[in-house]
Amino acid sequence: MIKLWFTLTMLACASTAVLTWEYQANKYEKLMTSQRTEYLKAQFNAVEKAHAETIKLQDQKDEAEKKSQARQATLVAAVKSSRTALARVSDAADKSIRAAQESHSACLANASTFRVIFGQCSARLVEVGKDAQGHLEDKRTLIDSWPNNTQ
Repeated sequence: MIKLWFTLTMLACASTAVLTWEYQANKYEKLMTSQRTEYLKAQFNAVEKAHAETIKLQDQKDEAEKKSQARQATLVAAVKSSRTALARVSDAADKSIRAAQESHSACLANASTFRVIFGQCSARLVEVGKDAQGHLEDKRTLIDSWPNNTQ
């Protein structure tokens, strides 16, 4: 009888230990699954936020490039207009030289010198203006495309 009672007690203890072990394992597995789910949600939210920020910055860069292209078109038109005006002034200088040839030699020398100096100054002014405008366009493009938190 004691042997039977001892065997039953041992079986009860063993089954209690197994059930407790299973309960603890299931509880631990449920906790790990919950933590994995939280981690995956946080990771997904971070990816979504980064993607939205990337799209925002790309749109900002695209807008800056559009503005830069519009300014570049305006600059090309201004350069063309400046060249046309320079050609008109050069033609006027040529007319002055021809008129000076009809008058006296001193006026011709002055007009010739004026034409050379004016031509050099005009060419240099166009070059400097073009370089300055290019630098200004680069600056505007960089400012427009630089990420900011105000938008």
